[in-house]
Amino acid sequence: MRLVLLIFLASLVSQNVVGETIVTCEDIDPVACQSMAQQNANMCQDPTLSRQICPKHCNKCPLVCYSGETSIDPRTNVIDFRQSNTISCNTGEICRLKPHGTGIGSYIAECSDQQQCTHYDICCNSSLCNTPKALTTLPPPPTTTPKPTTTTVKQVTCPGVGFSAGIANNRTILKHAEVVIFDHMYTDVGSGYNARTGVFISPVAGIFVFEVTTLAERNKYSYLDLYHNSNYILSVYGHKSGCDYGSGANAIILDIQKGDRVYVKARDSSLYGDIDINIYGRTSEIYSIFSGYLVHSPTCGN
Repeated sequence: MRLVLLIFLASLVSQNVVGETIVTCEDIDPVACQSMAQQNANMCQDPTLSRQICPKHCNKCPLVCYSGETSIDPRTNVIDFRQSNTISCNTGEICRLKPHGTGIGSYIAECSDQQQCTHYDICCNSSLCNTPKALTTLPPPPTTTPKPTTTTVKQVTCPGVGFSAGIANNRTILKHAEVVIFDHMYTDVGSGYNARTGVFISPVAGIFVFEVTTLAERNKYSYLDLYHNSNYILSVYGHKSGCDYGSGANAIILDIQKGDRVYVKARDSSLYGDIDINIYGRTSEIYSIFSGYLVHSPTCGN
Protein backbone atom coordinates (compact mmCIF):
# COMPACT_ATOMS: atom_id res chain seq x y z
CA MET A 1 0.00 0.00 0.00
CA ARG A 2 2.84 2.36 0.86
CA LEU A 3 4.53 1.68 -2.49
CA VAL A 4 1.30 2.50 -4.34
CA LEU A 5 1.03 5.78 -2.41
CA LEU A 6 4.62 6.67 -3.26
CA ILE A 7 4.03 6.05 -6.94
CA PHE A 8 0.93 8.24 -6.79
CA LEU A 9 2.95 11.05 -5.14
CA ALA A 10 5.67 10.66 -7.75
CA SER A 11 3.09 11.32 -10.45
CA LEU A 12 2.28 14.63 -8.78
CA VAL A 13 5.86 15.79 -8.18
CA SER A 14 8.02 17.05 -11.04
CA GLN A 15 11.63 17.36 -9.96
CA ASN A 16 15.08 16.90 -11.49
CA VAL A 17 13.76 17.87 -14.95
CA VAL A 18 16.69 18.61 -17.28
CA GLY A 19 16.88 22.26 -18.24
CA GLU A 20 14.85 23.66 -15.30
CA THR A 21 16.00 25.34 -12.12
CA ILE A 22 16.79 22.78 -9.43
CA VAL A 23 16.80 23.26 -5.67
CA THR A 24 16.99 19.75 -4.20
CA CYS A 25 17.02 16.13 -5.23
CA GLU A 26 15.45 14.13 -2.40
CA ASP A 27 13.69 10.81 -1.93
CA ILE A 28 9.93 11.13 -1.44
CA ASP A 29 10.20 8.86 1.62
CA PRO A 30 13.79 7.95 2.63
CA VAL A 31 12.59 5.32 5.12
CA ALA A 32 10.41 3.63 2.51
CA CYS A 33 13.23 3.72 -0.01
CA GLN A 34 15.60 2.03 2.39
CA SER A 35 12.99 -0.60 3.25
CA MET A 36 12.23 -1.34 -0.42
CA ALA A 37 15.95 -1.66 -1.20
CA GLN A 38 16.33 -4.24 1.54
CA GLN A 39 13.42 -6.25 0.10
CA ASN A 40 14.45 -5.84 -3.55
CA ALA A 41 18.15 -5.63 -4.43
CA ASN A 42 17.27 -4.56 -7.99
CA MET A 43 15.02 -1.68 -6.95
CA CYS A 44 17.30 0.99 -8.43
CA GLN A 45 17.06 -0.62 -11.86
CA ASP A 46 13.38 0.28 -11.97
CA PRO A 47 13.16 3.67 -13.78
CA THR A 48 10.11 4.86 -11.84
CA LEU A 49 11.45 3.92 -8.41
CA SER A 50 15.02 5.09 -9.04
CA ARG A 51 14.32 8.41 -10.78
CA GLN A 52 11.02 9.64 -9.33
CA ILE A 53 10.65 8.06 -5.89
CA CYS A 54 14.14 7.28 -4.59
CA PRO A 55 16.58 9.29 -6.78
CA LYS A 56 18.93 10.16 -3.93
CA HIS A 57 19.07 6.61 -2.58
CA CYS A 58 19.75 5.24 -6.09
CA ASN A 59 22.31 7.96 -6.98
CA LYS A 60 20.12 9.14 -9.85
CA CYS A 61 20.20 12.84 -8.98
CA PRO A 62 21.35 14.75 -12.07
CA LEU A 63 24.43 16.96 -11.95
CA VAL A 64 23.37 20.53 -11.11
CA CYS A 65 25.43 23.38 -12.58
CA TYR A 66 25.30 27.16 -12.70
CA SER A 67 23.96 28.44 -16.02
CA GLY A 68 24.19 31.91 -17.54
CA GLU A 69 26.52 34.91 -17.26
CA THR A 70 28.72 35.09 -14.18
CA SER A 71 31.31 37.69 -13.27
CA ILE A 72 33.83 38.41 -10.55
CA ASP A 73 35.14 41.81 -9.49
CA PRO A 74 38.96 41.47 -9.63
CA ARG A 75 39.34 44.16 -6.97
CA THR A 76 37.12 42.57 -4.35
CA ASN A 77 36.75 38.92 -5.54
CA VAL A 78 32.97 39.34 -5.17
CA ILE A 79 31.09 36.97 -7.49
CA ASP A 80 27.98 38.28 -9.27
CA PHE A 81 25.38 35.57 -9.98
CA ARG A 82 22.50 37.96 -10.77
CA GLN A 83 22.35 36.77 -14.39
CA SER A 84 22.94 33.11 -13.53
CA ASN A 85 20.56 30.23 -12.63
CA THR A 86 21.05 26.59 -11.75
CA ILE A 87 20.25 23.83 -14.21
CA SER A 88 20.23 20.02 -14.33
CA CYS A 89 22.56 18.50 -16.91
CA ASN A 90 21.87 15.69 -19.34
CA THR A 91 23.40 12.29 -18.69
CA GLY A 92 27.14 12.38 -19.38
CA GLU A 93 27.46 16.17 -19.21
CA ILE A 94 29.69 18.08 -16.80
CA CYS A 95 29.73 21.62 -15.38
CA ARG A 96 31.69 24.16 -17.44
CA LEU A 97 32.78 27.77 -16.91
CA LYS A 98 34.27 29.48 -19.96
CA PRO A 99 35.64 33.02 -20.39
CA HIS A 100 33.18 35.51 -21.86
CA GLY A 101 34.20 38.04 -24.48
CA THR A 102 32.78 41.05 -22.63
CA GLY A 103 35.92 41.53 -20.53
CA ILE A 104 38.27 40.19 -17.87
CA GLY A 105 36.38 38.50 -15.05
CA SER A 106 33.33 37.65 -17.19
CA TYR A 107 32.27 34.03 -17.70
CA ILE A 108 29.51 31.84 -19.14
CA ALA A 109 28.38 28.99 -16.88
CA GLU A 110 26.70 25.96 -18.46
CA CYS A 111 26.34 22.20 -18.77
CA SER A 112 28.67 20.86 -21.45
CA ASP A 113 29.99 17.78 -23.14
CA GLN A 114 33.45 17.06 -21.74
CA GLN A 115 34.98 17.04 -25.23
CA GLN A 116 34.08 20.73 -25.63
CA CYS A 117 36.26 21.76 -22.69
CA THR A 118 39.50 23.61 -23.46
CA HIS A 119 42.47 24.46 -21.27
CA TYR A 120 40.99 27.96 -20.85
CA ASP A 121 37.82 26.62 -19.17
CA ILE A 122 36.91 25.37 -15.71
CA CYS A 123 35.34 21.90 -16.16
CA CYS A 124 34.24 19.77 -13.21
CA ASN A 125 31.80 17.00 -12.32
CA SER A 126 30.37 17.95 -8.94
CA SER A 127 27.21 19.99 -8.46
CA LEU A 128 27.59 23.81 -8.59
CA CYS A 129 31.36 23.55 -9.06
CA ASN A 130 31.51 25.88 -12.11
CA THR A 131 32.03 29.14 -10.23
CA PRO A 132 34.94 31.56 -10.78
CA LYS A 133 37.47 31.87 -7.98
CA ALA A 134 35.75 29.10 -6.02
CA LEU A 135 38.16 29.56 -3.12
CA THR A 136 36.59 32.94 -2.37
CA THR A 137 33.26 31.27 -1.53
CA LEU A 138 34.66 29.10 1.26
CA PRO A 139 33.51 29.87 4.82
CA PRO A 140 35.84 31.89 7.03
CA PRO A 141 38.58 29.93 8.82
CA PRO A 142 37.95 28.71 12.42
CA THR A 143 39.01 30.90 15.27
CA THR A 144 41.04 28.08 16.82
CA THR A 145 44.67 27.62 15.84
CA PRO A 146 44.84 25.13 12.95
CA LYS A 147 47.09 22.10 13.14
CA PRO A 148 50.36 22.22 11.15
CA THR A 149 50.04 20.94 7.61
CA THR A 150 52.51 19.87 4.97
CA THR A 151 50.38 21.21 2.12
CA THR A 152 52.23 23.80 0.04
CA VAL A 153 50.26 26.39 -1.93
CA LYS A 154 52.13 27.58 -5.00
CA GLN A 155 51.78 31.32 -5.55
CA VAL A 156 51.39 32.11 -9.26
CA THR A 157 52.24 35.58 -10.52
CA CYS A 158 50.32 36.57 -13.66
CA PRO A 159 52.61 38.74 -15.78
CA GLY A 160 51.40 41.52 -18.01
CA VAL A 161 52.76 41.22 -21.56
CA GLY A 162 52.51 43.85 -24.27
CA PHE A 163 54.63 45.86 -26.68
CA SER A 164 54.29 48.62 -29.23
CA ALA A 165 56.96 49.94 -31.61
CA GLY A 166 56.95 52.23 -34.64
CA ILE A 167 59.10 53.41 -37.56
CA ALA A 168 60.31 57.01 -37.27
CA ASN A 169 62.35 57.26 -40.48
CA ASN A 170 61.45 57.02 -44.15
CA ARG A 171 62.51 53.55 -45.25
CA THR A 172 62.83 51.78 -48.60
CA ILE A 173 63.35 48.03 -48.42
CA LEU A 174 65.32 46.28 -51.16
CA LYS A 175 63.78 43.85 -53.61
CA HIS A 176 63.84 40.78 -51.34
CA ALA A 177 61.95 39.67 -48.24
CA GLU A 178 63.40 40.73 -44.92
CA VAL A 179 62.20 41.29 -41.34
CA VAL A 180 60.95 44.82 -40.81
CA ILE A 181 62.50 46.34 -37.69
CA PHE A 182 60.13 48.65 -35.81
CA ASP A 183 62.83 50.33 -33.74
CA HIS A 184 61.00 53.29 -32.17
CA MET A 185 59.93 51.67 -28.87
CA TYR A 186 56.86 52.84 -26.99
CA THR A 187 56.14 49.96 -24.63
CA ASP A 188 57.66 46.55 -23.90
CA VAL A 189 56.00 45.03 -20.83
CA GLY A 190 57.42 41.55 -20.24
CA SER A 191 60.57 42.18 -22.36
CA GLY A 192 59.31 40.09 -25.27
CA TYR A 193 60.05 42.45 -28.18
CA ASN A 194 63.58 43.02 -29.51
CA ALA A 195 63.92 46.42 -31.19
CA ARG A 196 67.22 45.33 -32.81
CA THR A 197 65.79 42.28 -34.58
CA GLY A 198 62.09 43.26 -34.89
CA VAL A 199 61.02 39.90 -33.42
CA PHE A 200 58.62 39.34 -30.50
CA ILE A 201 59.36 36.16 -28.48
CA SER A 202 56.48 35.39 -26.13
CA PRO A 203 57.49 34.95 -22.45
CA VAL A 204 54.16 33.18 -21.66
CA ALA A 205 51.51 31.07 -23.35
CA GLY A 206 48.13 32.68 -23.97
CA ILE A 207 45.78 34.49 -26.32
CA PHE A 208 47.37 37.58 -27.91
CA VAL A 209 46.15 40.39 -30.15
CA PHE A 210 48.61 41.65 -32.80
CA GLU A 211 48.19 44.80 -34.89
CA VAL A 212 50.17 46.14 -37.89
CA THR A 213 49.76 49.48 -39.66
CA THR A 214 51.75 51.00 -42.53
CA LEU A 215 51.90 54.09 -44.79
CA ALA A 216 53.49 54.36 -48.27
CA GLU A 217 54.65 57.55 -49.96
CA ARG A 218 53.03 58.88 -53.15
CA ASN A 219 53.13 56.38 -56.02
CA LYS A 220 54.98 53.83 -53.87
CA TYR A 221 54.01 50.50 -52.34
CA SER A 222 53.99 49.24 -48.77
CA TYR A 223 53.37 45.46 -48.62
CA LEU A 224 54.00 43.79 -45.24
CA ASP A 225 53.31 40.25 -43.94
CA LEU A 226 52.82 39.07 -40.35
CA TYR A 227 54.38 35.72 -39.40
CA HIS A 228 53.87 33.37 -36.42
CA ASN A 229 57.07 31.32 -36.20
CA SER A 230 57.54 30.37 -39.88
CA ASN A 231 53.82 30.49 -40.71
CA TYR A 232 52.31 33.32 -42.76
CA ILE A 233 49.31 34.91 -40.96
CA LEU A 234 48.11 38.09 -42.72
CA SER A 235 49.14 41.06 -44.89
CA VAL A 236 48.99 44.84 -44.77
CA TYR A 237 49.01 46.79 -48.05
CA GLY A 238 49.19 50.47 -48.85
CA HIS A 239 49.43 52.19 -52.27
CA LYS A 240 47.98 55.33 -53.82
CA SER A 241 48.60 56.94 -57.20
CA GLY A 242 48.93 60.69 -57.57
CA CYS A 243 49.46 63.05 -54.67
CA ASP A 244 48.02 60.92 -51.87
CA TYR A 245 49.75 58.52 -49.51
CA GLY A 246 48.56 54.89 -49.25
CA SER A 247 47.82 53.36 -45.84
CA GLY A 248 46.95 49.88 -44.60
CA ALA A 249 46.12 48.19 -41.27
CA ASN A 250 45.23 44.74 -40.01
CA ALA A 251 44.84 42.84 -36.71
CA ILE A 252 44.53 39.22 -35.56
CA ILE A 253 43.97 37.15 -32.40
CA LEU A 254 46.46 34.26 -32.04
CA ASP A 255 46.95 31.36 -29.63
CA ILE A 256 50.62 31.69 -28.70
CA GLN A 257 52.87 29.26 -26.83
CA LYS A 258 55.78 30.32 -24.64
CA GLY A 259 58.83 30.91 -26.84
CA ASP A 260 56.85 31.43 -30.06
CA ARG A 261 58.14 34.14 -32.45
CA VAL A 262 55.96 36.79 -34.11
CA TYR A 263 57.37 39.31 -36.59
CA VAL A 264 56.68 41.39 -39.71
CA LYS A 265 58.39 40.83 -43.06
CA ALA A 266 58.42 42.90 -46.23
CA ARG A 267 56.76 41.04 -49.09
CA ASP A 268 59.26 39.75 -51.68
CA SER A 269 58.63 42.57 -54.14
CA SER A 270 60.53 40.87 -56.97
CA LEU A 271 57.36 38.81 -57.43
CA TYR A 272 55.47 41.97 -58.44
CA GLY A 273 57.71 43.54 -61.07
CA ASP A 274 60.68 44.58 -58.91
CA ILE A 275 58.86 47.30 -56.99
CA ASP A 276 60.48 48.75 -53.88
CA ILE A 277 58.71 48.33 -50.55
CA ASN A 278 58.34 51.75 -48.95
CA ILE A 279 57.47 52.65 -45.35
CA TYR A 280 56.99 56.35 -44.71
CA GLY A 281 57.95 57.81 -41.36
CA ARG A 282 59.57 60.72 -39.54
CA THR A 283 60.27 61.45 -35.91
CA SER A 284 57.27 63.79 -35.91
CA GLU A 285 55.13 61.58 -38.20
CA ILE A 286 54.91 57.93 -37.13
CA TYR A 287 52.22 55.96 -38.95
CA SER A 288 53.66 52.44 -39.17
CA ILE A 289 53.21 50.47 -35.93
CA PHE A 290 53.70 46.86 -34.77
CA SER A 291 51.91 46.02 -31.49
CA GLY A 292 50.88 42.97 -29.49
CA TYR A 293 49.37 42.29 -26.08
CA LEU A 294 48.21 39.39 -23.93
CA VAL A 295 44.46 39.12 -23.27
CA HIS A 296 44.23 35.69 -21.60
CA SER A 297 46.76 33.34 -19.98
CA PRO A 298 45.70 29.74 -19.18
CA THR A 299 48.56 29.42 -16.68
CA CYS A 300 47.29 32.30 -14.56
CA GLY A 301 43.58 31.97 -15.31
CA ASN A 302 43.20 35.69 -16.02
